[in-house]
Amino acid sequence: MLWSSSSDDNFYGGIFVGFFLGVITFFRGFRAYRRYRLIADVPQIPIRSVPMGLVKVRGKAGGEQVINSPVSHISCLFYKVDIQKWSSDSHGGNWSHYATDADGANFYLEDATGKVLVDAHGCDYDLQETSKRELSSSANAETDVELRRYIFSAGSRRFTRFAERMISRAPAGLDREKSAKLQLLAQSLHAFNQGTATNPGHMPNLLQPMLAIASQQLNDPQHEQERQAALQHLTELQSSGQLLGDFEPVEGRFRLNEYCILPGYEYELTGTCIENPACTGLHDRNLITKGTNDPTFLISWRSEKGLESSLRNKAALMIFGGGAAAVVCLAILLAKFKLF
Repeated sequence: MLWSSSSDDNFYGGIFVGFFLGVITFFRGFRAYRRYRLIADVPQIPIRSVPMGLVKVRGKAGGEQVINSPVSHISCLFYKVDIQKWSSDSHGGNWSHYATDADGANFYLEDATGKVLVDAHGCDYDLQETSKRELSSSANAETDVELRRYIFSAGSRRFTRFAERMISRAPAGLDREKSAKLQLLAQSLHAFNQGTATNPGHMPNLLQPMLAIASQQLNDPQHEQERQAALQHLTELQSSGQLLGDFEPVEGRFRLNEYCILPGYEYELTGTCIENPACTGLHDRNLITKGTNDPTFLISWRSEKGLESSLRNKAALMIFGGGAAAVVCLAILLAKFKLF
C-alpha cells in the first residue's frame, strides 16, 4: 500500500516504532515491579547482624582510598558518569548513550553496630547528581581538553574491562608461551583500567607500564627470547598507533552527568553478602557485592521509604505509560489501514 507523501511515511513509521517501544516498556515495567517487591520485602538489618545472602543495610560511607571524580574533581569513594553524544539528523538531532563509566575502590558502610566492606562495581546507582557538563561541538577550549580525553578513555574501558574479564577465564593448561602472553596482556589491561580510574583526569601513556611488566614478568634468562619478542611487539604497536600512546581528545558534542558516593554520607544498600576472599581482619571479613544467583544490587541516597516509593512509581509509570502508548499507537495504525 502506497502512502500519499513522505511525511505520512515518516509519521506512521514513527507510530509503528512507538508501538513496539510501548510494548517493550510495558513488559519491562513488570520486571521493575518485581524488583521493587523484592527490595521492599527484604528487611533492613543492623550491619553487625548481616548473614550470607541477600541483605539490606544502611550506613555512612567511608574508606581510606578516596579518589577525585573525573568531572567535578570532588573527593569521593566511587563515581558513575553517564556520557551522551549529540547525533544530528534531518529532524535536528538527539542525544544518544555513548558510554557509562563507573569506578572506585572498595569502601565501608558503617552504622552504630559495625561496618561492612562494599564492592560497588556492577551496582545500580540511585545517587544525587554532583555535576553536569556539556561540551559543545565548536572549537575546544583548553579547559575541555581534559574532559574530552576522559571521554575517550571511558569509551575504551568498556572494551578493555571486557577483555580483562575474558582473559581471566582462559582455560588452564596453556603452554608457557601463550600463558606468558596472556599474563602480560591481562596485567597491562589491569594497569590501564586501574590507572585511569584512580586518576581519570590524566591519561597515561600505556607503553611504559607494559614495557615494565614485560621486563619484570619475563626477566628470567630462560624467558629472554620471549621478553625481547614482547618488547619488540609493544614497540611496534606504539609506533603504529594501533593500541597504545597518548589519548587524543574526542570530537563532537557531549553531555556528562556525574554521580558520586561521598564519604560521610548515608546510603541504603541492597546486595549479596559473601565471605571476602581478600580478608585482612575482622572489619573486612564480609563483603557486599553483586550476587551470582541473585543479581539484585542497588545503592541509593534515599531513605528506605523514599527508595521504595521511587521504585514503585517508576514501575507504575512504565506499566501504565508503556501500555497506554502501545494502545494509542496501535489504534492509529488500525485506523490508517481501516481495520476498525
